[in-house]
Amino acid sequence: MALGVDQMTITTGAVFVPELWSNRTLDAVEANLVMANLVDRYDDEFSQYGDIVRIPNVSDLSVNTKSANAQVTLNAITEVDTTLTVDQHKECSFVIEDILKIQSKYNLRDKYTNKAGYAIGKNVDAALHGLYAGLSQNVGGDNLFTKGLLLQAIQKLDDADAPEINRYLVIKPVSKANMLNLDDFTRYDALGEAGRGNPIRTGKLGDYFGVEVYISTQTIQVAGTPPVVHNLLFQKEAFGLAMQQSPRVQAQYVLEYLGTLVVTDVLYGFGEIRDTFAVDVRTNATSPAI
Repeated sequence: MALGVDQMTITTGAVFVPELWSNRTLDAVEANLVMANLVDRYDDEFSQYGDIVRIPNVSDLSVNTKSANAQVTLNAITEVDTTLTVDQHKECSFVIEDILKIQSKYNLRDKYTNKAGYAIGKNVDAALHGLYAGLSQNVGGDNLFTKGLLLQAIQKLDDADAPEINRYLVIKPVSKANMLNLDDFTRYDALGEAGRGNPIRTGKLGDYFGVEVYISTQTIQVAGTPPVVHNLLFQKEAFGLAMQQSPRVQAQYVLEYLGTLVVTDVLYGFGEIRDTFAVDVRTNATSPAI
């Protein structure tokens, strides 16, 4: 016998089915911030006071021929200086009202304080990436990342007598994908990295031609046809960063809002110190063909 259409279903009994809230939260993803740890730091110069540090340049001296019965030729150089100015005061703030704090299942103050710290760090990192725009040296254009392109960039550092230590390449993930697609960067018999350490097995890029490789989505990409990625190859002394006030967190109860105000701020300066110690490695933002 047919029962008809009056069964109790998930729709009619919806009020009995609870909605559950996870004990975990799905936090926004965070970019890999690398630049601040790779550039030259001038924090100590601003530890007490001041807003500008002047870095005297010391030029090379010339060698002259000594003639008989003649005085030596003196080197007399009028030196200049390079300046680094602390003029970036950035903050990230929020208020959590009491009712939200009391009724929330989560410790929102801790979670958003961590996010504020990340936002400050991301701002500093982006500022350093943006220094590509002032560089006088560049290679590439609309081509993909290749070994030849990297070697051209390295040669520019060599020609500038940049120290071979503390050389870094910071690239976008699409550049990493193109590197991993090339035998030049992955073949163990060429790299001498057999087994688990090989990029073709691990997907990790390490040290190439004396240059440490870092991956960051913060690497600047400029819209166009095609879009151009401004990867950075540089020796540490190319760029300077001074943290006069490292990221700090302060909080106070605000009676007018019946809530807690949390402020994270930083005071810093950044700039190009040695122009010839850095190269803008321009590549196509196209992913490798599969």
